[in-house]
Amino acid sequence: LQVARALQFAHDHGVVHRDIKPSNLILREDDSIAITDFGLARETGTGSMTESGAIVGTPMFMAPEQITGEGGGATTLADVYGLGATLYTLVTGRPPFDGMTAQQVLRQVIDEDPERPSRLRHEMPRDLEAIIMTAMAKEPSHRYGSAADLGDDLERFLNGDRVLARIPGPLTRLGRTIRKHQLLTALVILVIVSTASALLLSHDRHQSEIDTQLARASGLVAQAVSRHDDQLRPLDESERRSRLNAAIATASRVLETDPTVGRAWFVRGQAHHHLRQYREAAADLDMAEQMNGEPTPEVLHYRIDALKNLYDAESQRRLHHDLTTLLSIDPSPYNRCIVAFHLLGLARGLDGESRAEALDRARAIIDPVPEPDAQKSVIAARILEMQGHTGGALRLIRDATEEFRGNPLVHDEAAAMLARLGYEEESEAQAALARMLDPESAEDPDADRRSTDEREVHSFLQQLGERIR
Repeated sequence: LQVARALQFAHDHGVVHRDIKPSNLILREDDSIAITDFGLARETGTGSMTESGAIVGTPMFMAPEQITGEGGGATTLADVYGLGATLYTLVTGRPPFDGMTAQQVLRQVIDEDPERPSRLRHEMPRDLEAIIMTAMAKEPSHRYGSAADLGDDLERFLNGDRVLARIPGPLTRLGRTIRKHQLLTALVILVIVSTASALLLSHDRHQSEIDTQLARASGLVAQAVSRHDDQLRPLDESERRSRLNAAIATASRVLETDPTVGRAWFVRGQAHHHLRQYREAAADLDMAEQMNGEPTPEVLHYRIDALKNLYDAESQRRLHHDLTTLLSIDPSPYNRCIVAFHLLGLARGLDGESRAEALDRARAIIDPVPEPDAQKSVIAARILEMQGHTGGALRLIRDATEEFRGNPLVHDEAAAMLARLGYEEESEAQAALARMLDPESAEDPDADRRSTDEREVHSFLQQLGERIR
């Protein structure tokens, strides 16, 4: 409520914050709340935040229009959305959207609805859930008209009065979807008529129980990854492992009743992966792909990481196949850099023409990645180093530490390169900065143990060459 009032004050004075999230709210000693970090704020009426082509904000708390630039981009209603997403996080213990990459999160914000808070916290008052879901409506016109309106409804809730917000029913949500895609209205109506009965019947008690169990398992994995419980208290390593094992047990119970639930296989694979049980993780992710009928970037990301930690020849062949598939179905900058980093690891064990070919292929893969990009800069520097151009490599990596200051990957890679080239003092400074930013950061520990079988590597490079063309 305090933040809503403060936001309205900012809006009344022509300022949109554009990055409302829990970490930008400060609890002061007098128990009042302060909004901080107006570094992304802009004056209202000064144009769209996408004029430069950049996306501004924190993905999991951004309003859809901040991503798409529609309707003027970040208006005061984007701050209303951000405050709704912040409230969602505070009462459920997890953000409304999450993923392994920023791109995945941005797609979810645009295309998917967040999980209902009451599914994560069964004691959630219905009125509070209605307030959150209204503030986070995809369409700005369906949200509160201002931060003041949101604050007024929160005050009604706190006073025990009837709130104005209402959770849209299935028909209301369907109507909004039809209006959004008016050219497909006729087709939508036909689909609704033919499938409505089946959809309604499918939401029986059994399916509801499966959904509840999987939501619980996903929540346990999310807590283990974030290292905080649902009350945002820090977890030690024993508590973290306990939650991951509980997630495995919960997903396993779902699979005992219905082994065709692909999401259960995926959640169990996630938990095995975070426990570093990589062979079990790969097996579960295989089943998730089989149940889904096709590979997805989400499954591939986890399986690639699992296979990277299995050093037998078959796992390495599968790793190369998955990397090629990932580049084929989603050649995003992030995925291009994943493949290029792997090529650099392979190149360490090669020499002569094979090494040169691997480095050339890595450069060709990252060439389409737009500048500036931290991972691309690091890869380019490492390619120069491995080609013997140490002066150019040093200039690139040092420039990267300045341009992407605060990026743990850049500082970690810089520390490793500087150490290899004999700049020990500068390397230690970069390593210390990397550890401060990310205590778990470290240079790829398995790169030197990967398969360097010449025939296998040559086959992989050929496959990549076909994908690039």
